[in-house]
Amino acid sequence: MLYAAYLTAGVVPPAAPETTEPVGWQVGKHVEQYTGVQFRWADATGRVVSDAEAARRRAQQGQRRGGGLRPAVVVMGNVDADVYHDWSAEQLAVTLLMLAWDRLSGRWAVGFTMAQSLFVHPHNKQRVQEVLLPALAAMDVGEPHHMTAPQWETVWLETLAPYVMFAIQQLPAAARSGEPGAPRVSHLSTVLREARSMLRAMGERLVVLQPQRPLAYRWLALSSFEAGDHDSLFIAASELYSLGEDQGHDLALCVGGFMRLYALQQGVTRPVPVTRVQAGALQEMFIFSSEAGMRLERLDLWDLVKSQMDVCAMAVMELSAQLQGVPGEEEVSLPYRGRTTQQPRAQTQSHSRTRRSQPAGRNASGAASAPAPAAEAEEEEPSVAELAAAAARAEAQASWHACDACGGKFEKLNRCGGCRQRRYCGKECQTKDWRAGHKEACKQLAAAAQAEGEA
Repeated sequence: MLYAAYLTAGVVPPAAPETTEPVGWQVGKHVEQYTGVQFRWADATGRVVSDAEAARRRAQQGQRRGGGLRPAVVVMGNVDADVYHDWSAEQLAVTLLMLAWDRLSGRWAVGFTMAQSLFVHPHNKQRVQEVLLPALAAMDVGEPHHMTAPQWETVWLETLAPYVMFAIQQLPAAARSGEPGAPRVSHLSTVLREARSMLRAMGERLVVLQPQRPLAYRWLALSSFEAGDHDSLFIAASELYSLGEDQGHDLALCVGGFMRLYALQQGVTRPVPVTRVQAGALQEMFIFSSEAGMRLERLDLWDLVKSQMDVCAMAVMELSAQLQGVPGEEEVSLPYRGRTTQQPRAQTQSHSRTRRSQPAGRNASGAASAPAPAAEAEEEEPSVAELAAAAARAEAQASWHACDACGGKFEKLNRCGGCRQRRYCGKECQTKDWRAGHKEACKQLAAAAQAEGEA
């Protein structure tokens, strides 16, 4: 089960709780002293029942029906960091399984405390890395699910990291409401700073362990996003996107692409300042990332992915809508705040990678006159259908023809009635081109076209 968690970088739980509840809850009892929670059963009203009553009801009504009971997690309190001084490799593995399996039913405070005890506490961290994980790596050698010490450490970090992320997201509201286990409001900024530092350290360690694993950069990107560090987000997301593209990894390609676009939209100053980029390059990245998202949807993974980058996804969808009507070759200024005037063509930095037969920067979108949709007070998270529609629209518009006067791309253009060779978006552009020199060239173009047709 933990090997499955390693393969999916913890995005998908190692087993569906409803298929392994009886076994999982019994196993969980052996690590209650390390998790700080009791794994119990509750009836339909939420009342926790005794183990004896649960066994009787499940025996009477059958395991499949579960005796009308459902799993329940009862918090016993924070665990003293000293309890981890003498636990075994097997107990570590079972604890990781329970943490990854059901995320302790949303008990983020418990998991966050465990992460502090295991990753920040120097003695516990050293013992896990130097004693327990190598001991686990020495087991099951030769089996298909065998993992090396770096792989076990990856599972360990990717199991703890979500709890740190949940804590960062939930701590402000929990502190204000006085939720049990939450810090006082006066200490909130200090705890948040420590949590962000811990999450970043976990992300950096994952990259050191396996730099060629695409999803090794996921937590580094997420920690940068939570900290509002757009430069670090751009660097980590670029690795996610590039490795995902090179290795055909849709999850990395989708998450990396959306986060990279978001960072560019917000503004990037390092490793080098990025002040301009071709609109077509941005649309190309959006198309590739959206196509990866559609493939994930077919595997029922889109909701899980979207939950980790909903803010990025909404912002990038808005960016794609704003770029409709901007020619692919036109350079837009970053951070992007909407189209204003035609940008100069010098010093463009394209962050698109050429893929297959599509040249970078050629996937431009829509008519120049198409306005961006008005922003609403509260936007819903984009669905995969919306992403698919936007990507298909951008890809279709990449083949539209450019007006010979203004350069904007349109689905339909009007041909010059004389030569039938020049195309325009409207009467104004045709008049402008006529005065700019087409008046003299029109008959020559018509004659050349006729000669070519006769030949």
